[in-house]
Amino acid sequence: MIDNTAKIAVDKDNFKVLTKPHGHGDIHNLLFDSGVAKKWTDMGKKWMVFIQDTNALAMKAVPSILGVSAKNNWQMNTVCVPRMPGESMGAICRLVDETDPSKEIVINVEYNQLDALLKAKWNPQGDIKNDQGYSHFPGNTNTLVFKLPEYYQKLTET
Repeated sequence: MIDNTAKIAVDKDNFKVLTKPHGHGDIHNLLFDSGVAKKWTDMGKKWMVFIQDTNALAMKAVPSILGVSAKNNWQMNTVCVPRMPGESMGAICRLVDETDPSKEIVINVEYNQLDALLKAKWNPQGDIKNDQGYSHFPGNTNTLVFKLPEYYQKLTET
């Protein structure tokens, strides 16, 4: 899909639908299917951290994100950084169901989808600067922490 109206991505030269692997989410299937998530849970491990291999500096944030997650007893946490409007980096956004405002989700919106979403639902100018000159929507570093017992339970349910 290339936009918020779910327009299908097509290679213009051969008119084939463009596809790619499932992306980062495949790791969750692998951790469950291989038995690793269960093994770690059974061993009493409490936390699991995901980092993206292209973001070496994210390692510096791991002690802090683990400490904050443990202190607040959060099941999941993520690290964000300031991003410039239009920057080619996914953005963390809070999406609210228009039919039921009590339903909301905090999620990464990929940079190639963000501006169209914002223009359609937030501001006709799209991704604009805040008072500090950054986007209103922080950048996703793909550094995630999960509380392992709850993570494994969700994998089992799904």
